Amino acid sequence: MLRSLLETTIGHSRHNVCPDRHLLRVLNGSQGFSSSQSPKRPGDRKGGKNGQASIRQNRLASEVKAIISAALQQGPCNVPLLQRCGFEIHQVKMSRDLRKAFVLWKALPGMHQTVQKELNSQGKRLRSMVFHHLNMPFSPAIEFLQDKVNPQAQAIDDILSKLDEESD
Repeated sequence: MLRSLLETTIGHSRHNVCPDRHLLRVLNGSQGFSSSQSPKRPGDRKGGKNGQASIRQNRLASEVKAIISAALQQGPCNVPLLQRCGFEIHQVKMSRDLRKAFVLWKALPGMHQTVQKELNSQGKRLRSMVFHHLNMPFSPAIEFLQDKVNPQAQAIDDILSKLDEESD
């Protein structure tokens, strides 16, 4: 069940190139490169210019996010506690050498320690699932980081929520 869910989400399995390239482009937000092709530009090997992520880093990050999200919501790592805590994967970033995946997550206030403990306990299982579904010679180490919102953005969100409450 998880494999079919991931195939529809990501667009391909480990041993099969994506038959629906348009779906892969939409999911990855890429510029038309399928999972087996890569652009041939000089700056893409070591990351993009000015510290930006390369196309390959972005593609792998979106695939890792889809795999982890599917596993935590409907797969073998399904933990109802995470859903009750308001757990949400905000973003996944890959290191330049693609050896580490940094998963930035959010949860309801006061539940961060519980969520972090549960994610750390599922880390090895999620890493093996990522390796199984990606066509890579190694598995990226998965590091779960709480997505910290800067104080200014938090203040703006608070003001907007107060305005919404007043308008109701």
